[in-house]
Amino acid sequence: MIKNPKKRKNEQKKEDTHKMKKHILIILFGGTIAFSQYWEDVVETFYQIPSAGIRSHAMGDAFVAVSGDAFAMFHNPAGLSNIQFTEIQFGVGQNQFSTNAKLSGKSSVSTGNSTYLDGFLLTVPISPNSFAMGFGWSNPYRYLYTSKFTQEGSHFIYETSGAMQDLVLFGGFRLNENIQLGVGIHFIDGTNMYFGDEIYDGEHFIDQSDYEYSGVMANFGMIAKVTDFLDIGYTISTPRWISVNEYWSATDYDTASFSYEFKSAAQFKGGFRFYLENVELLAEIDISNPQQMNLDSGYLEDDIIENQALQNNLKPTMNLKFGGEVLIPFFNLKLRSGIQYLQTPYRENSEDRLLYSAGFGMLLDPKLEMNGAISRADWSQNQEDGVLEEYRFCRVALGMSFRF
Repeated sequence: MIKNPKKRKNEQKKEDTHKMKKHILIILFGGTIAFSQYWEDVVETFYQIPSAGIRSHAMGDAFVAVSGDAFAMFHNPAGLSNIQFTEIQFGVGQNQFSTNAKLSGKSSVSTGNSTYLDGFLLTVPISPNSFAMGFGWSNPYRYLYTSKFTQEGSHFIYETSGAMQDLVLFGGFRLNENIQLGVGIHFIDGTNMYFGDEIYDGEHFIDQSDYEYSGVMANFGMIAKVTDFLDIGYTISTPRWISVNEYWSATDYDTASFSYEFKSAAQFKGGFRFYLENVELLAEIDISNPQQMNLDSGYLEDDIIENQALQNNLKPTMNLKFGGEVLIPFFNLKLRSGIQYLQTPYRENSEDRLLYSAGFGMLLDPKLEMNGAISRADWSQNQEDGVLEEYRFCRVALGMSFRF
């Protein structure tokens, strides 16, 4: 995670004894686990596969043109104007992530597994099919990772755990028969803990940082009915402005605390929803420019260097998402699937990702529905120095929806 420039003087004292260790770790982990550059930490905070809503994730998160679903508040708040009933949704999920780095016949396996509350929301139709308000909470970004490497009597263990949470207050209303508008205000908070345990050349080092996040963002959306079976939608999201309080300690050094800020990139989403009686097809394009990211630590000289690195090492991205749902009336069962093409924000040494998803929805009675989803992504990456990194990501989620 992010390290304050004040710590660089302390870390410089360990430079000679750690030189070989850094070389090994940078080769194996691309510099993003223990000795990451500061600009990279800003990117890695958001460079995950976030999701809000079980139905939406099963359908590739291509939800920008969907209305009438309560979890649309996280994708496009304009879709909430079609809510007809007070609705409560919640779910639980599990993320699994692993990396296998191979170099000269040796490998290092890093893993992360977490079970969590996928989200909770309450929507209230102030005027059914016209105006709705409510709030929701989700865990879009989770940090849980363990990395271990042993070679010739040395060992390095790095762990991180925590989450960035998103509380959204929304309002959606129908402007006229064909136009829906909405706005959502997102309040962000969370915690994260980084712990490093290193033995190298007979010396034992402990490095620990605890982080507290707080921030805000907003998104504005519209959905327009083009025909009786086609809707289009779009959203514009502001950057996330995040404040960080860090509490740091390390072997042979005093505990210190730091405060700094960073922001993510703004985002545009656009897409369509095509629907017939028992079939629904979705498509979405997400555009952002990670070069808009910015770090403000209060140290002007260092910030200039890191923000210039953001400009030089990142590029604009365009993500494509597709999903579908088929209703089988006899069983009151909905089958869903989706695919996401997610571009890497890095100019070099990183691959684009493909995420496949599937799921179901079963109406247990007119007011109660069960939803499930599973997704998976596998990709590999050839680094410099002959390193092959193999990644695997899997998410499973199950939830319920009550309408009354």
